[in-house]
Amino acid sequence: MRPTKRFALIGLIFLLSLTACNLPIGGNNAVDENAVNTQVALTVSAAQQANPTIIITATPLPQALPTLTAQPLATQSVPSATPLSATATADTCNMAKFVEDVTIPDDSSIFASNSFVKTWRVMNVGTCTWNTNYALVVVSGDDLKAPTAVNLPASVPPGGTLDLSVTLTAPAADGTYQQNFKLRSDTGLLFGTGAGAAYSLYVRIKVIHFYVLTLMPTIQFGPLVPLETTLYNLADHYCDATWKNNSLVVLPCPGTTTDAAGFVVRNDSPYLQNGTQYNGPTLFTHPQWVDNGSIAGFFPAQAIQNGYRFRATLGCAQGGNACDVKVQLNYSQDGGPVQLLQSWNVKYGSAPIAVDIDLSGFAGHNIAFVLAVSANGTSGQDWMQWVNPRIIK
Repeated sequence: MRPTKRFALIGLIFLLSLTACNLPIGGNNAVDENAVNTQVALTVSAAQQANPTIIITATPLPQALPTLTAQPLATQSVPSATPLSATATADTCNMAKFVEDVTIPDDSSIFASNSFVKTWRVMNVGTCTWNTNYALVVVSGDDLKAPTAVNLPASVPPGGTLDLSVTLTAPAADGTYQQNFKLRSDTGLLFGTGAGAAYSLYVRIKVIHFYVLTLMPTIQFGPLVPLETTLYNLADHYCDATWKNNSLVVLPCPGTTTDAAGFVVRNDSPYLQNGTQYNGPTLFTHPQWVDNGSIAGFFPAQAIQNGYRFRATLGCAQGGNACDVKVQLNYSQDGGPVQLLQSWNVKYGSAPIAVDIDLSGFAGHNIAFVLAVSANGTSGQDWMQWVNPRIIK
């Protein structure tokens, strides 16, 4: 070979080696960065569509975590239940003791819709005197149409006893019913009987109808409370009484409600201060229109037997906001001097008072009753109502 051709061939081979540096290497195995990035993006997008990923943004941790110091259990302050101490916490002022049921023993049978008077005998075993601002109040149980509160008819010193009475009405449907009561002090404290003064006074009755006795005579009932028998209704015979004011002026009967000397008239089924209408013949009295004025009705004597009782509801006429009177039931035995049997303070702001007095102690004697009302100070609006005052058996 000629040198010239040999040099030309060598030059050609050298030129080809230089240009080969700019050609793709490996054919299909060459790496294209843009193609790779595009393919990765498409693959991630497809994966996200097939399996959506919830992206959680992590909050950077604080530079320094707070140091938690474990507290020994023994040093922790744990509230504790302290047993009640009779000497430290007991209310020795207001305490009551249940003595007996004077009327309507437990589970007595009462005819449906019949009114009756429940009486408990209680003893003041506390250190405070119960005054007439204390009251018997409903706390729970079935609705027996009891007034919300009944003020005590008289003051009771420590160690004294008192008969607490409330007028109730049996429901219309057969069944057993119970209503619960507690005492309320003049400061608003509720208290009952027994340990901790926690137990309520209660009345529990069985309501029956007349047909029950006829159709099912073999059923054993509790003590059956008969309908009361009225022997003498003072409202029906009020003009048989002699009425006088504190000036000893004999008043006309019936009187007129404008008489400044005082008056007595009939006002049957009145509305009393609690807004409730009370059924029955009613005496409407007003004392003489002077400060501390009074009025009294002297009734004919009645022969009293064992089991006789005096019953009435005492209250102020609705609308007589200034009504504040002292009411007395007095008596004369066998023509003797007039004596006090029982008295009550009746105020417009207090509940009407249900009166139920056992007259058995007068059995065998002729008793002339005297109904008296006197104003506590001014006599304005002292419109006193005697609802259904009667002697019953």
